[in-house]
Amino acid sequence: MIKLVYFTIFFLFVFSCKKKADSTAPENLNSPNYLGTRYALWTNYITSTPGAKDAKDRTALVYRFEEATLLEKVEQDGKKYLKLRTVEGKEGFAEEKIYTEAIYVVTTSGLPAFRKPTLTAGTKGNVDAGSYCIAKEIQGEWANVNCLTAKVSPNYSGYEDWYDVWIQTTDPKIVVDPLLNETAGIYRDSLDLIKKINKGEGNEKINKELQEKLTKAYEKNDMLRPVIEKVMETMGYLEHHYDAPISDDQQ
Repeated sequence: MIKLVYFTIFFLFVFSCKKKADSTAPENLNSPNYLGTRYALWTNYITSTPGAKDAKDRTALVYRFEEATLLEKVEQDGKKYLKLRTVEGKEGFAEEKIYTEAIYVVTTSGLPAFRKPTLTAGTKGNVDAGSYCIAKEIQGEWANVNCLTAKVSPNYSGYEDWYDVWIQTTDPKIVVDPLLNETAGIYRDSLDLIKKINKGEGNEKINKELQEKLTKAYEKNDMLRPVIEKVMETMGYLEHHYDAPISDDQQ
């Protein structure tokens, strides 16, 4: 009988300790499985545990706009984290706020940016090709977004960013493509450098960096190549390109 009492006390002690230890574990908001994709808003490290700060806890480097698979959502110390798997198969945690569900790249100018998610609402204007819109919320075929480089000046000396606008995700003027994200990012970076040059802050290093960035984007030969070509022509890096007429035997 005494042995039974001791065993019961020991069992309750172990159970109490385990419950206390479990209370410090991250709260699972979803069970681990495929929950979709996310895109990094800037280059960051994912870590073996949520909120880890030490370099030894880093499991992979995720580059700006890179796509990752969402496996799980957890919450710890009042912060929300995502468990992600990179394209190389590495897994780790990152804060939810530095990832987005979708990035829409505008490939053709004229995308309407609505003030509300309805076709009858007023618009902020039409977004220029080469911009990218970061999703904040998605409602069916509508997305509440921040459109970066939404409107660009004719000589590429400046640009406007439009925040908290709505776009139709089914509009053929936009594309969701991680590889195209990189080109849109290079385009934006190039405009920042052109602004410096136009302000008289340019030097040999900045001009070289600009030419290298634009050349990299140009050689990707993707859907934003016409946008990159125009910038390169304006900056004198590329002669004006004219499409050759189609001959009779090519028709």
